[in-house]
Amino acid sequence: MEPKEKNESAFVRIFTNDNYILAVICLFTVLVVIQEFDISHWIIRFLHHGCTVIFLLEMIAKHIKLGAKGYWSDLQNIFDGSLVLMQLGVIAGSWIFGHMDVSVLMVLRVLRIFRVFRILKAFKDLKVIGKNFVGAMRKCAGLFASFGVIILVIALLCGSLFKDEAPEYFGDPFASIFTTFRLFTIEGWYEIPDAISSRVSEVAGGFVRFFFAMLLILGGVIGMSLINSVFVDEMVADNNDDMKEDIRDLKSQIAEMNAKMEKLLEMQKGKEG
Repeated sequence: MEPKEKNESAFVRIFTNDNYILAVICLFTVLVVIQEFDISHWIIRFLHHGCTVIFLLEMIAKHIKLGAKGYWSDLQNIFDGSLVLMQLGVIAGSWIFGHMDVSVLMVLRVLRIFRVFRILKAFKDLKVIGKNFVGAMRKCAGLFASFGVIILVIALLCGSLFKDEAPEYFGDPFASIFTTFRLFTIEGWYEIPDAISSRVSEVAGGFVRFFFAMLLILGGVIGMSLINSVFVDEMVADNNDDMKEDIRDLKSQIAEMNAKMEKLLEMQKGKEG
């Protein structure tokens, strides 16, 4: 019995070949970049529509190979197929409405750039990195949640203290949360307290600068550094486990070799005696 790949038609083999599709995606990305410079030419439009047709043919070929249920049960295929259908809607809309400003279709056009993510499939090591990233995110979820609660509490505190003096930074809870996050990322850590200090008395200004300096040290220096270190440790935890396992194997092998050497020495002593 021949392998399944040999029984497939040339159409299915060509349009399910990742190398060909990645080349089309690269061309598609270049066209998107060119169009973002407001360069419009019939050749660019022709190539753009041609790429969309190829993506549609890829979708049809995968339906033939996997079946409709098999195709739409894969997350990657759901993502790609949805983009193809949306892009066909954009093309149809351009034919119907011409150069009319159709905001919904313009929003859908932006989704074209997400096809660039398919290029990442060419790098096999990214799967391992992605797996480690997901595992690290899962293990650090409690830490992230705790840090988020800390940001919320400090943001509400700053809002109650500085809402009147700096409404552009702490005028509402959302602005206060964003400002607090900026402070923890060491962004604008001196501009914000200086702006508030200039609007209050000298004594209060000194308190403001001290208060924000403590926030910077506790949240920006210690807090963010702690999160970074824990996240990085979790990202490489699997590698450390492999190294520990290798070290244990080496130790056991060395122990076995030492035991054999001791037996050989005892046998040698026995013969000499």
